Amino acid sequence: MLPGIPSKKANFKRFSGGCAVDVCLLGETMYALYSLNSDTRRGPSSFLKRIDLDGFDGNFDGVPNSYEANVEGLRILSFANGFLMVGGWVPEVMTADCLTPVYSEIAGKLNPEWSDYGWVYCWAGLIYRGPHERERDKGIYVIDVERQCVVRHLDLDIDWSKAWQGSLIFGERQNGNFLVYCLDKQLPLLDVTLTRYRQSFPNKKLMACIEADLAYVLVADHLLVFDLVTGDLVRELNYINSPAMQAHIHTESMDANWACAGDLSVCNGEVVLSHAGVGGYSLYLAPFRDEPFVWLWSAGRDVTAKNHPGDLIFGLSGSIPMAWDKYTGEVVWDTKKPTATSRVTVGDQWVVFSQTSEYIQGHHWKKPYISPHRPKAE
Repeated sequence: MLPGIPSKKANFKRFSGGCAVDVCLLGETMYALYSLNSDTRRGPSSFLKRIDLDGFDGNFDGVPNSYEANVEGLRILSFANGFLMVGGWVPEVMTADCLTPVYSEIAGKLNPEWSDYGWVYCWAGLIYRGPHERERDKGIYVIDVERQCVVRHLDLDIDWSKAWQGSLIFGERQNGNFLVYCLDKQLPLLDVTLTRYRQSFPNKKLMACIEADLAYVLVADHLLVFDLVTGDLVRELNYINSPAMQAHIHTESMDANWACAGDLSVCNGEVVLSHAGVGGYSLYLAPFRDEPFVWLWSAGRDVTAKNHPGDLIFGLSGSIPMAWDKYTGEVVWDTKKPTATSRVTVGDQWVVFSQTSEYIQGHHWKKPYISPHRPKAE
């Protein structure tokens, strides 16, 4: 079901600060991976709960642990290609449906020289195992799942991203280039320098997302779109120079470096940029329209915003959960009260707000939101 207006009051919430948590939402099922736990009554140092939100009464401790491990460090959870992948300390891969182990380093690493900290990505019967971001120059090792052995090494110096899906992995290289690599072809599809976009912003990290053979790249004050079939740059938007952004920069007394967005989210060829600092904003862009600047919203506080199918953008501003009308930027829902959350995850009739220090808050909606501003042609 497409996103709708949730209840203002949370259907469930949990805040204890007793350990770290990372959340993944698939449909109406929430996976919560805990780490750094010191309360033995809850389980070992790391455990995972699989929760059917439609039947959940809000009692997290009443849900049995679906997985447990004695791992001391911080761990990260992601989903792609039908698998749950655990990164951070002691990487693992398991199936999302049955939580069947596919790959694990708990009993030991295939290469003793690997650090205990790393990331894993599963695609087409192979596990791609990479190091901490500081050790990107060590490349990526490829592991055969069936034989549980290293079959080759990729000399790729990119870091892992939660945005990876399918056979394409991508990221910023140590030389500043943007790389897209096809795991099926074992070839780079794109390896481009972005130096000219960084001349005034040398320390800005890029953010990227791939959708329908197009790579959307946020680099400093520009949004770039590359065609992965031809390798061409097909769109180039200096969003900072838009009249709305210039007015916002003046109102908030921001310099150009501070005003650059820190995140992007793409859906159906349209992009929402967000800024999670003082003077924060959400900026909605449609790169392939004649007028690509659709709307800008700000209340002067930090903003996180995620684009999804449907007529809503879910996000946070000043830690207050909210939703914007996708066509106008009007706030059509918020909880009024701030929460200690910084991340947004959307599933089937559920939106979950969370942060690492074990704060999880979920809201349910019953029917889709249809914007009164949706163009009739759509």
